[in-house]
Amino acid sequence: MYYWRNHLFAATVLYILPLGILGFVPGIYLAVLEGLWYLVVADLIGILSLLIIAFVPAVPVYIRKLLFIGVFYNISIALLVYLGLYGPGMMFLAALVVFTVLILDRVYGVISLVLNISICTFFAVAIYYTLWDIPLTQFYDLQSWIAVSSNLVILSALAVLLIPRLFNGLQKNIDEQERLKSQLEVKQKELEISLDKLSDKNRELESFAMVASHDMKEPLRMIGSFMQLLKDNYSERLDDKAKKYIHFAVDGANRMSAMIDELLEYSRIGRKYSELDQIDTNQLVLQVIEYLRPVMEEKNAKIEKGDLPKITGVTVAVKMLFQNLLENALKYSGDRSPRITITAEKVKEFVQFEISDNGIGIEEEYQDQIFLMFKRLHSNSEIKGSGMGLAICKKIVDQHGGSIRVFSTPGEGSTFIFTFPEESKKVSPLA
Repeated sequence: MYYWRNHLFAATVLYILPLGILGFVPGIYLAVLEGLWYLVVADLIGILSLLIIAFVPAVPVYIRKLLFIGVFYNISIALLVYLGLYGPGMMFLAALVVFTVLILDRVYGVISLVLNISICTFFAVAIYYTLWDIPLTQFYDLQSWIAVSSNLVILSALAVLLIPRLFNGLQKNIDEQERLKSQLEVKQKELEISLDKLSDKNRELESFAMVASHDMKEPLRMIGSFMQLLKDNYSERLDDKAKKYIHFAVDGANRMSAMIDELLEYSRIGRKYSELDQIDTNQLVLQVIEYLRPVMEEKNAKIEKGDLPKITGVTVAVKMLFQNLLENALKYSGDRSPRITITAEKVKEFVQFEISDNGIGIEEEYQDQIFLMFKRLHSNSEIKGSGMGLAICKKIVDQHGGSIRVFSTPGEGSTFIFTFPEESKKVSPLA
């Protein structure tokens, strides 16, 4: 509060100094011509006081404020004495109350109000008794003076009552803003610390996942290698049952190794892959189709796509999403040649993709479960897989701020519908 009061006072002096001198010089000249010596003295004192206020740093700010107010009270009285109600004296008195409250406080405002009442009362007595032979007592009667001066007193009282209220309200708002700003800075620092810790934990988790993956896969590799050596070197000594068991062991080791790889990939989504790109899904889907070309030729499959839009997302993750869904459509085609269509449309603030196939379909009771980790509807002997593909798809879509669902009729096919926001601003690493 004191800072703003002092700032206002300094700004006032800065503007009044050049403007006041410009006004004082012709005023003094005219006052000398008219013989208004009290006004001449008041103006000269005003110029000298303004120079002291502006250029003498040894004078305390508090004293400068009192000197400033006193000087203009003196000038106001001189203007009332010589010019009466036609001069700016009354306006100066009203302005001084307002200015006193602004640069000091309510107590000094009350003193200024009392001073205005005293000045008005003093001149009322002077007019009534014609104490001096001055223009004010010659040209104005008591009724006129009371009518005008009462308005001055009312305005002065309103200024003393209302301006401090305004200042207190503003100060409360400023204090509240400062408090909220301090809280925000503290919370921001806490958030930065938490994000740094989270980043460290993510790096540790990535390192742990890599080590765990390697350590878990090493025994599987040994099992697979020894089983294969056993099969290759002792094949003639093994009966069909033993060969079958060896096949199961090798196949199980391979499937477990693939499952560990997919678990590692699942854990990386949103941590390792988080850089957003502008993705041309037309080109991306063509790349996936080219990758799946050998399987498509083997199954006599056909994939048709419409005009697909550009989206904002993580290229690696979105490519993994399309690849998993198209691989599933090819894998679960049954005895028919797969026919797959890919379309997209804008739905409100989202881009909605649909991938439809003519495969074996999914029973309604399982349609909500297929996006869970390790959820499989068929045995590995029927259709190979780890049960992680659709869980990965759901995680990718969720972290982009979209959703995924399936509509399916057993024996006729399935339609996977998933959405992406038109403008993704970030990919959540914690989803």
